[in-house]
Parts: sequence; structure tokens; C-alpha cells
Amino acid sequence: MSKCVRRRITGGRIAAFIVAGFVSRGMRVLFCAPYTILIGQTANRFVEYGLPGDEIGYIWADHPNYDPDRKIQIASADTLIRRVFPDNIDLLIIDEAHLRKKRILQDIERLRASGVKVIGLSGTPFSPFLGKYYDRLIKPTTIGELIQRGDLSKYEFYAPTKPDLKGVKTKSSLEYGNDYNETQLAEIMCGSTLVGDIVQNWLENGRDLPTIAFCVNVAHANYLTIQFNLAGVNAEVMTADTPVDERQTIIHRFETGATKIIVSVGVLVAGFDSDVRCIIYARPTKSEIRWLQALGRGLRTAPGKESCLIFDHSGTVHRLGYP
Repeated sequence: MSKCVRRRITGGRIAAFIVAGFVSRGMRVLFCAPYTILIGQTANRFVEYGLPGDEIGYIWADHPNYDPDRKIQIASADTLIRRVFPDNIDLLIIDEAHLRKKRILQDIERLRASGVKVIGLSGTPFSPFLGKYYDRLIKPTTIGELIQRGDLSKYEFYAPTKPDLKGVKTKSSLEYGNDYNETQLAEIMCGSTLVGDIVQNWLENGRDLPTIAFCVNVAHANYLTIQFNLAGVNAEVMTADTPVDERQTIIHRFETGATKIIVSVGVLVAGFDSDVRCIIYARPTKSEIRWLQALGRGLRTAPGKESCLIFDHSGTVHRLGYP
């Protein structure tokens, strides 16, 4: 039996609750995190919600707390792919289940056949391939309901610019479905007028709030960052190729206020816990996964936070609607 649970975008509590239920019955749980930056974060969240820290083992590179005999195993997906799968697992939890990791999906099929329970967690379970690996989709609540309850932040939404995407081709991927060709997209979004509008709008309306900007590719991110820097705003680029140590340093500067804007390409779309109060969305998309994962970075609640500013410079709200 395998289930995919649509969790709230910041739903670490669900995973901890599920793990606690199995561990209390003497069962072994393997939690698979898609990004190495989430390993320690997941362990801290588990302990915060009452799970025993001395029962957590780590499957990640040469982690000093590697112990395959512990009841709770937290693994990096990339490390798990390269190693022999742990024995005697009763439950496999796949975080960010919408991400397509071929080896992990093969393990899901193998474990299901041997009677191991599999649960996938995702705030955006829209990937076309999920139906092949999960029998049921459980949707406990919606973003709107969570905002009403105060579990997620309210937001103020503005769409200052809408780029002309006429002629941009569409490409298909198993992970995101149909979406715009990135090369063509970047050529348009790197236009000086569009980038200038993003910077000027933030200077006038961004209230100097801690901000994440989502861009098309590295060239686009670098250009936008330079323009913010020239305007006197401390902004830094973070991409999928940014080393883990450097990412942590950038995040620390962001959390202390030394860096005001992190300009992201393909990162900070999952498991990023910093207090974000403004989102600049400058990556046009047809993918609901990309859209909601990005906006979700600003919906986490925080002390003194009344709402999150969202500036859509991509026209995506006209295609996919509000979160």
C-alpha cells in the first residue's frame, strides 16, 4: 500500500506525527529528503515534536551519526541512490514526492511488492507520474483553509508587469508537465525594461522586507542581482550549483539582515524555514508545482508577520490563479 499525502507547504508536523506512530509500535522508519540542506532541518523538527534524538540515524555522506540500527533513519535521496537500501524498514516516507528520482521510484515499486508501507509527502502533488507509484491521494486541507486558521500567512498580491510571451515554445517534463522553454524565456525576462521594473517596484513598494526573487536561469539571476546591487540593495544569487556551506552562509546573512534579497534559480523551493516577507516571482511558468512551491516560501508564519507581499512580474497569476 502506498499513499501520497498533500501536506501544507510547511508541514513538518505531519511527517513527525506519522513517524511517531510507527516508532511507538517498535517499527523502523526511513525518511528520504530530496535535498541535503533538509537533513538536519528534518531531524531538528522531529526532536521539536517529541521524537527521541538518540533514535535518529543519518544516511548522508560520512555523517558522524550514521547508525543503521536506529529506529529512525533520515537519508539524503542522492546518498540513498548510491548505497544499499537499509534492511528491515517498515515505512518509507518520501518528502517532496513530486520530484522524480528514478532510483527512489524503483525502490518504491520493490518495497511495495515486499509489503513495506510507502507514504509520499508533497504540497504540490501534480506530477503526472505519481499515479503509477501511489494508490491514493490524501488531501487533508487547502492553502485557503490554512490561511483562515492562521497556520499560513495572509498575503498581499500585486502583478505590476506582464511580459509578452508570444512565440515562446513549450517543453514537457515528467516532473513539471508542460512548461516554457527556458532559453527563450530567459531572453525575454532579461530585457532591461522588465528587470528595471522589478527593481524599481521593489524600491517603491517592497518596504525593505526580507525577499526571495525567483528567476529563470543563472544569467537572469545574475543580471537582476547586479541591478539590485547598483541600486544599493544587498542581494545575492543562489543556484543549484551553490555549495551547501556557501548556501548556509548566504542564508545566515539573509536571516541577520545583512543580505536583503536572495535571488534564486531552482532552489529555496522546499524546506526553507527563514522568515520571508516578500516574494518576487520573475519566472513565467505553466507549472502549478513551480508556482505554488515558490509562493509557499512566503506563506510561513512568523512573529509580527501580518502578511507576505507577492510581486508577480511573470504574468503567471493570469494563467494559474492565486495560491
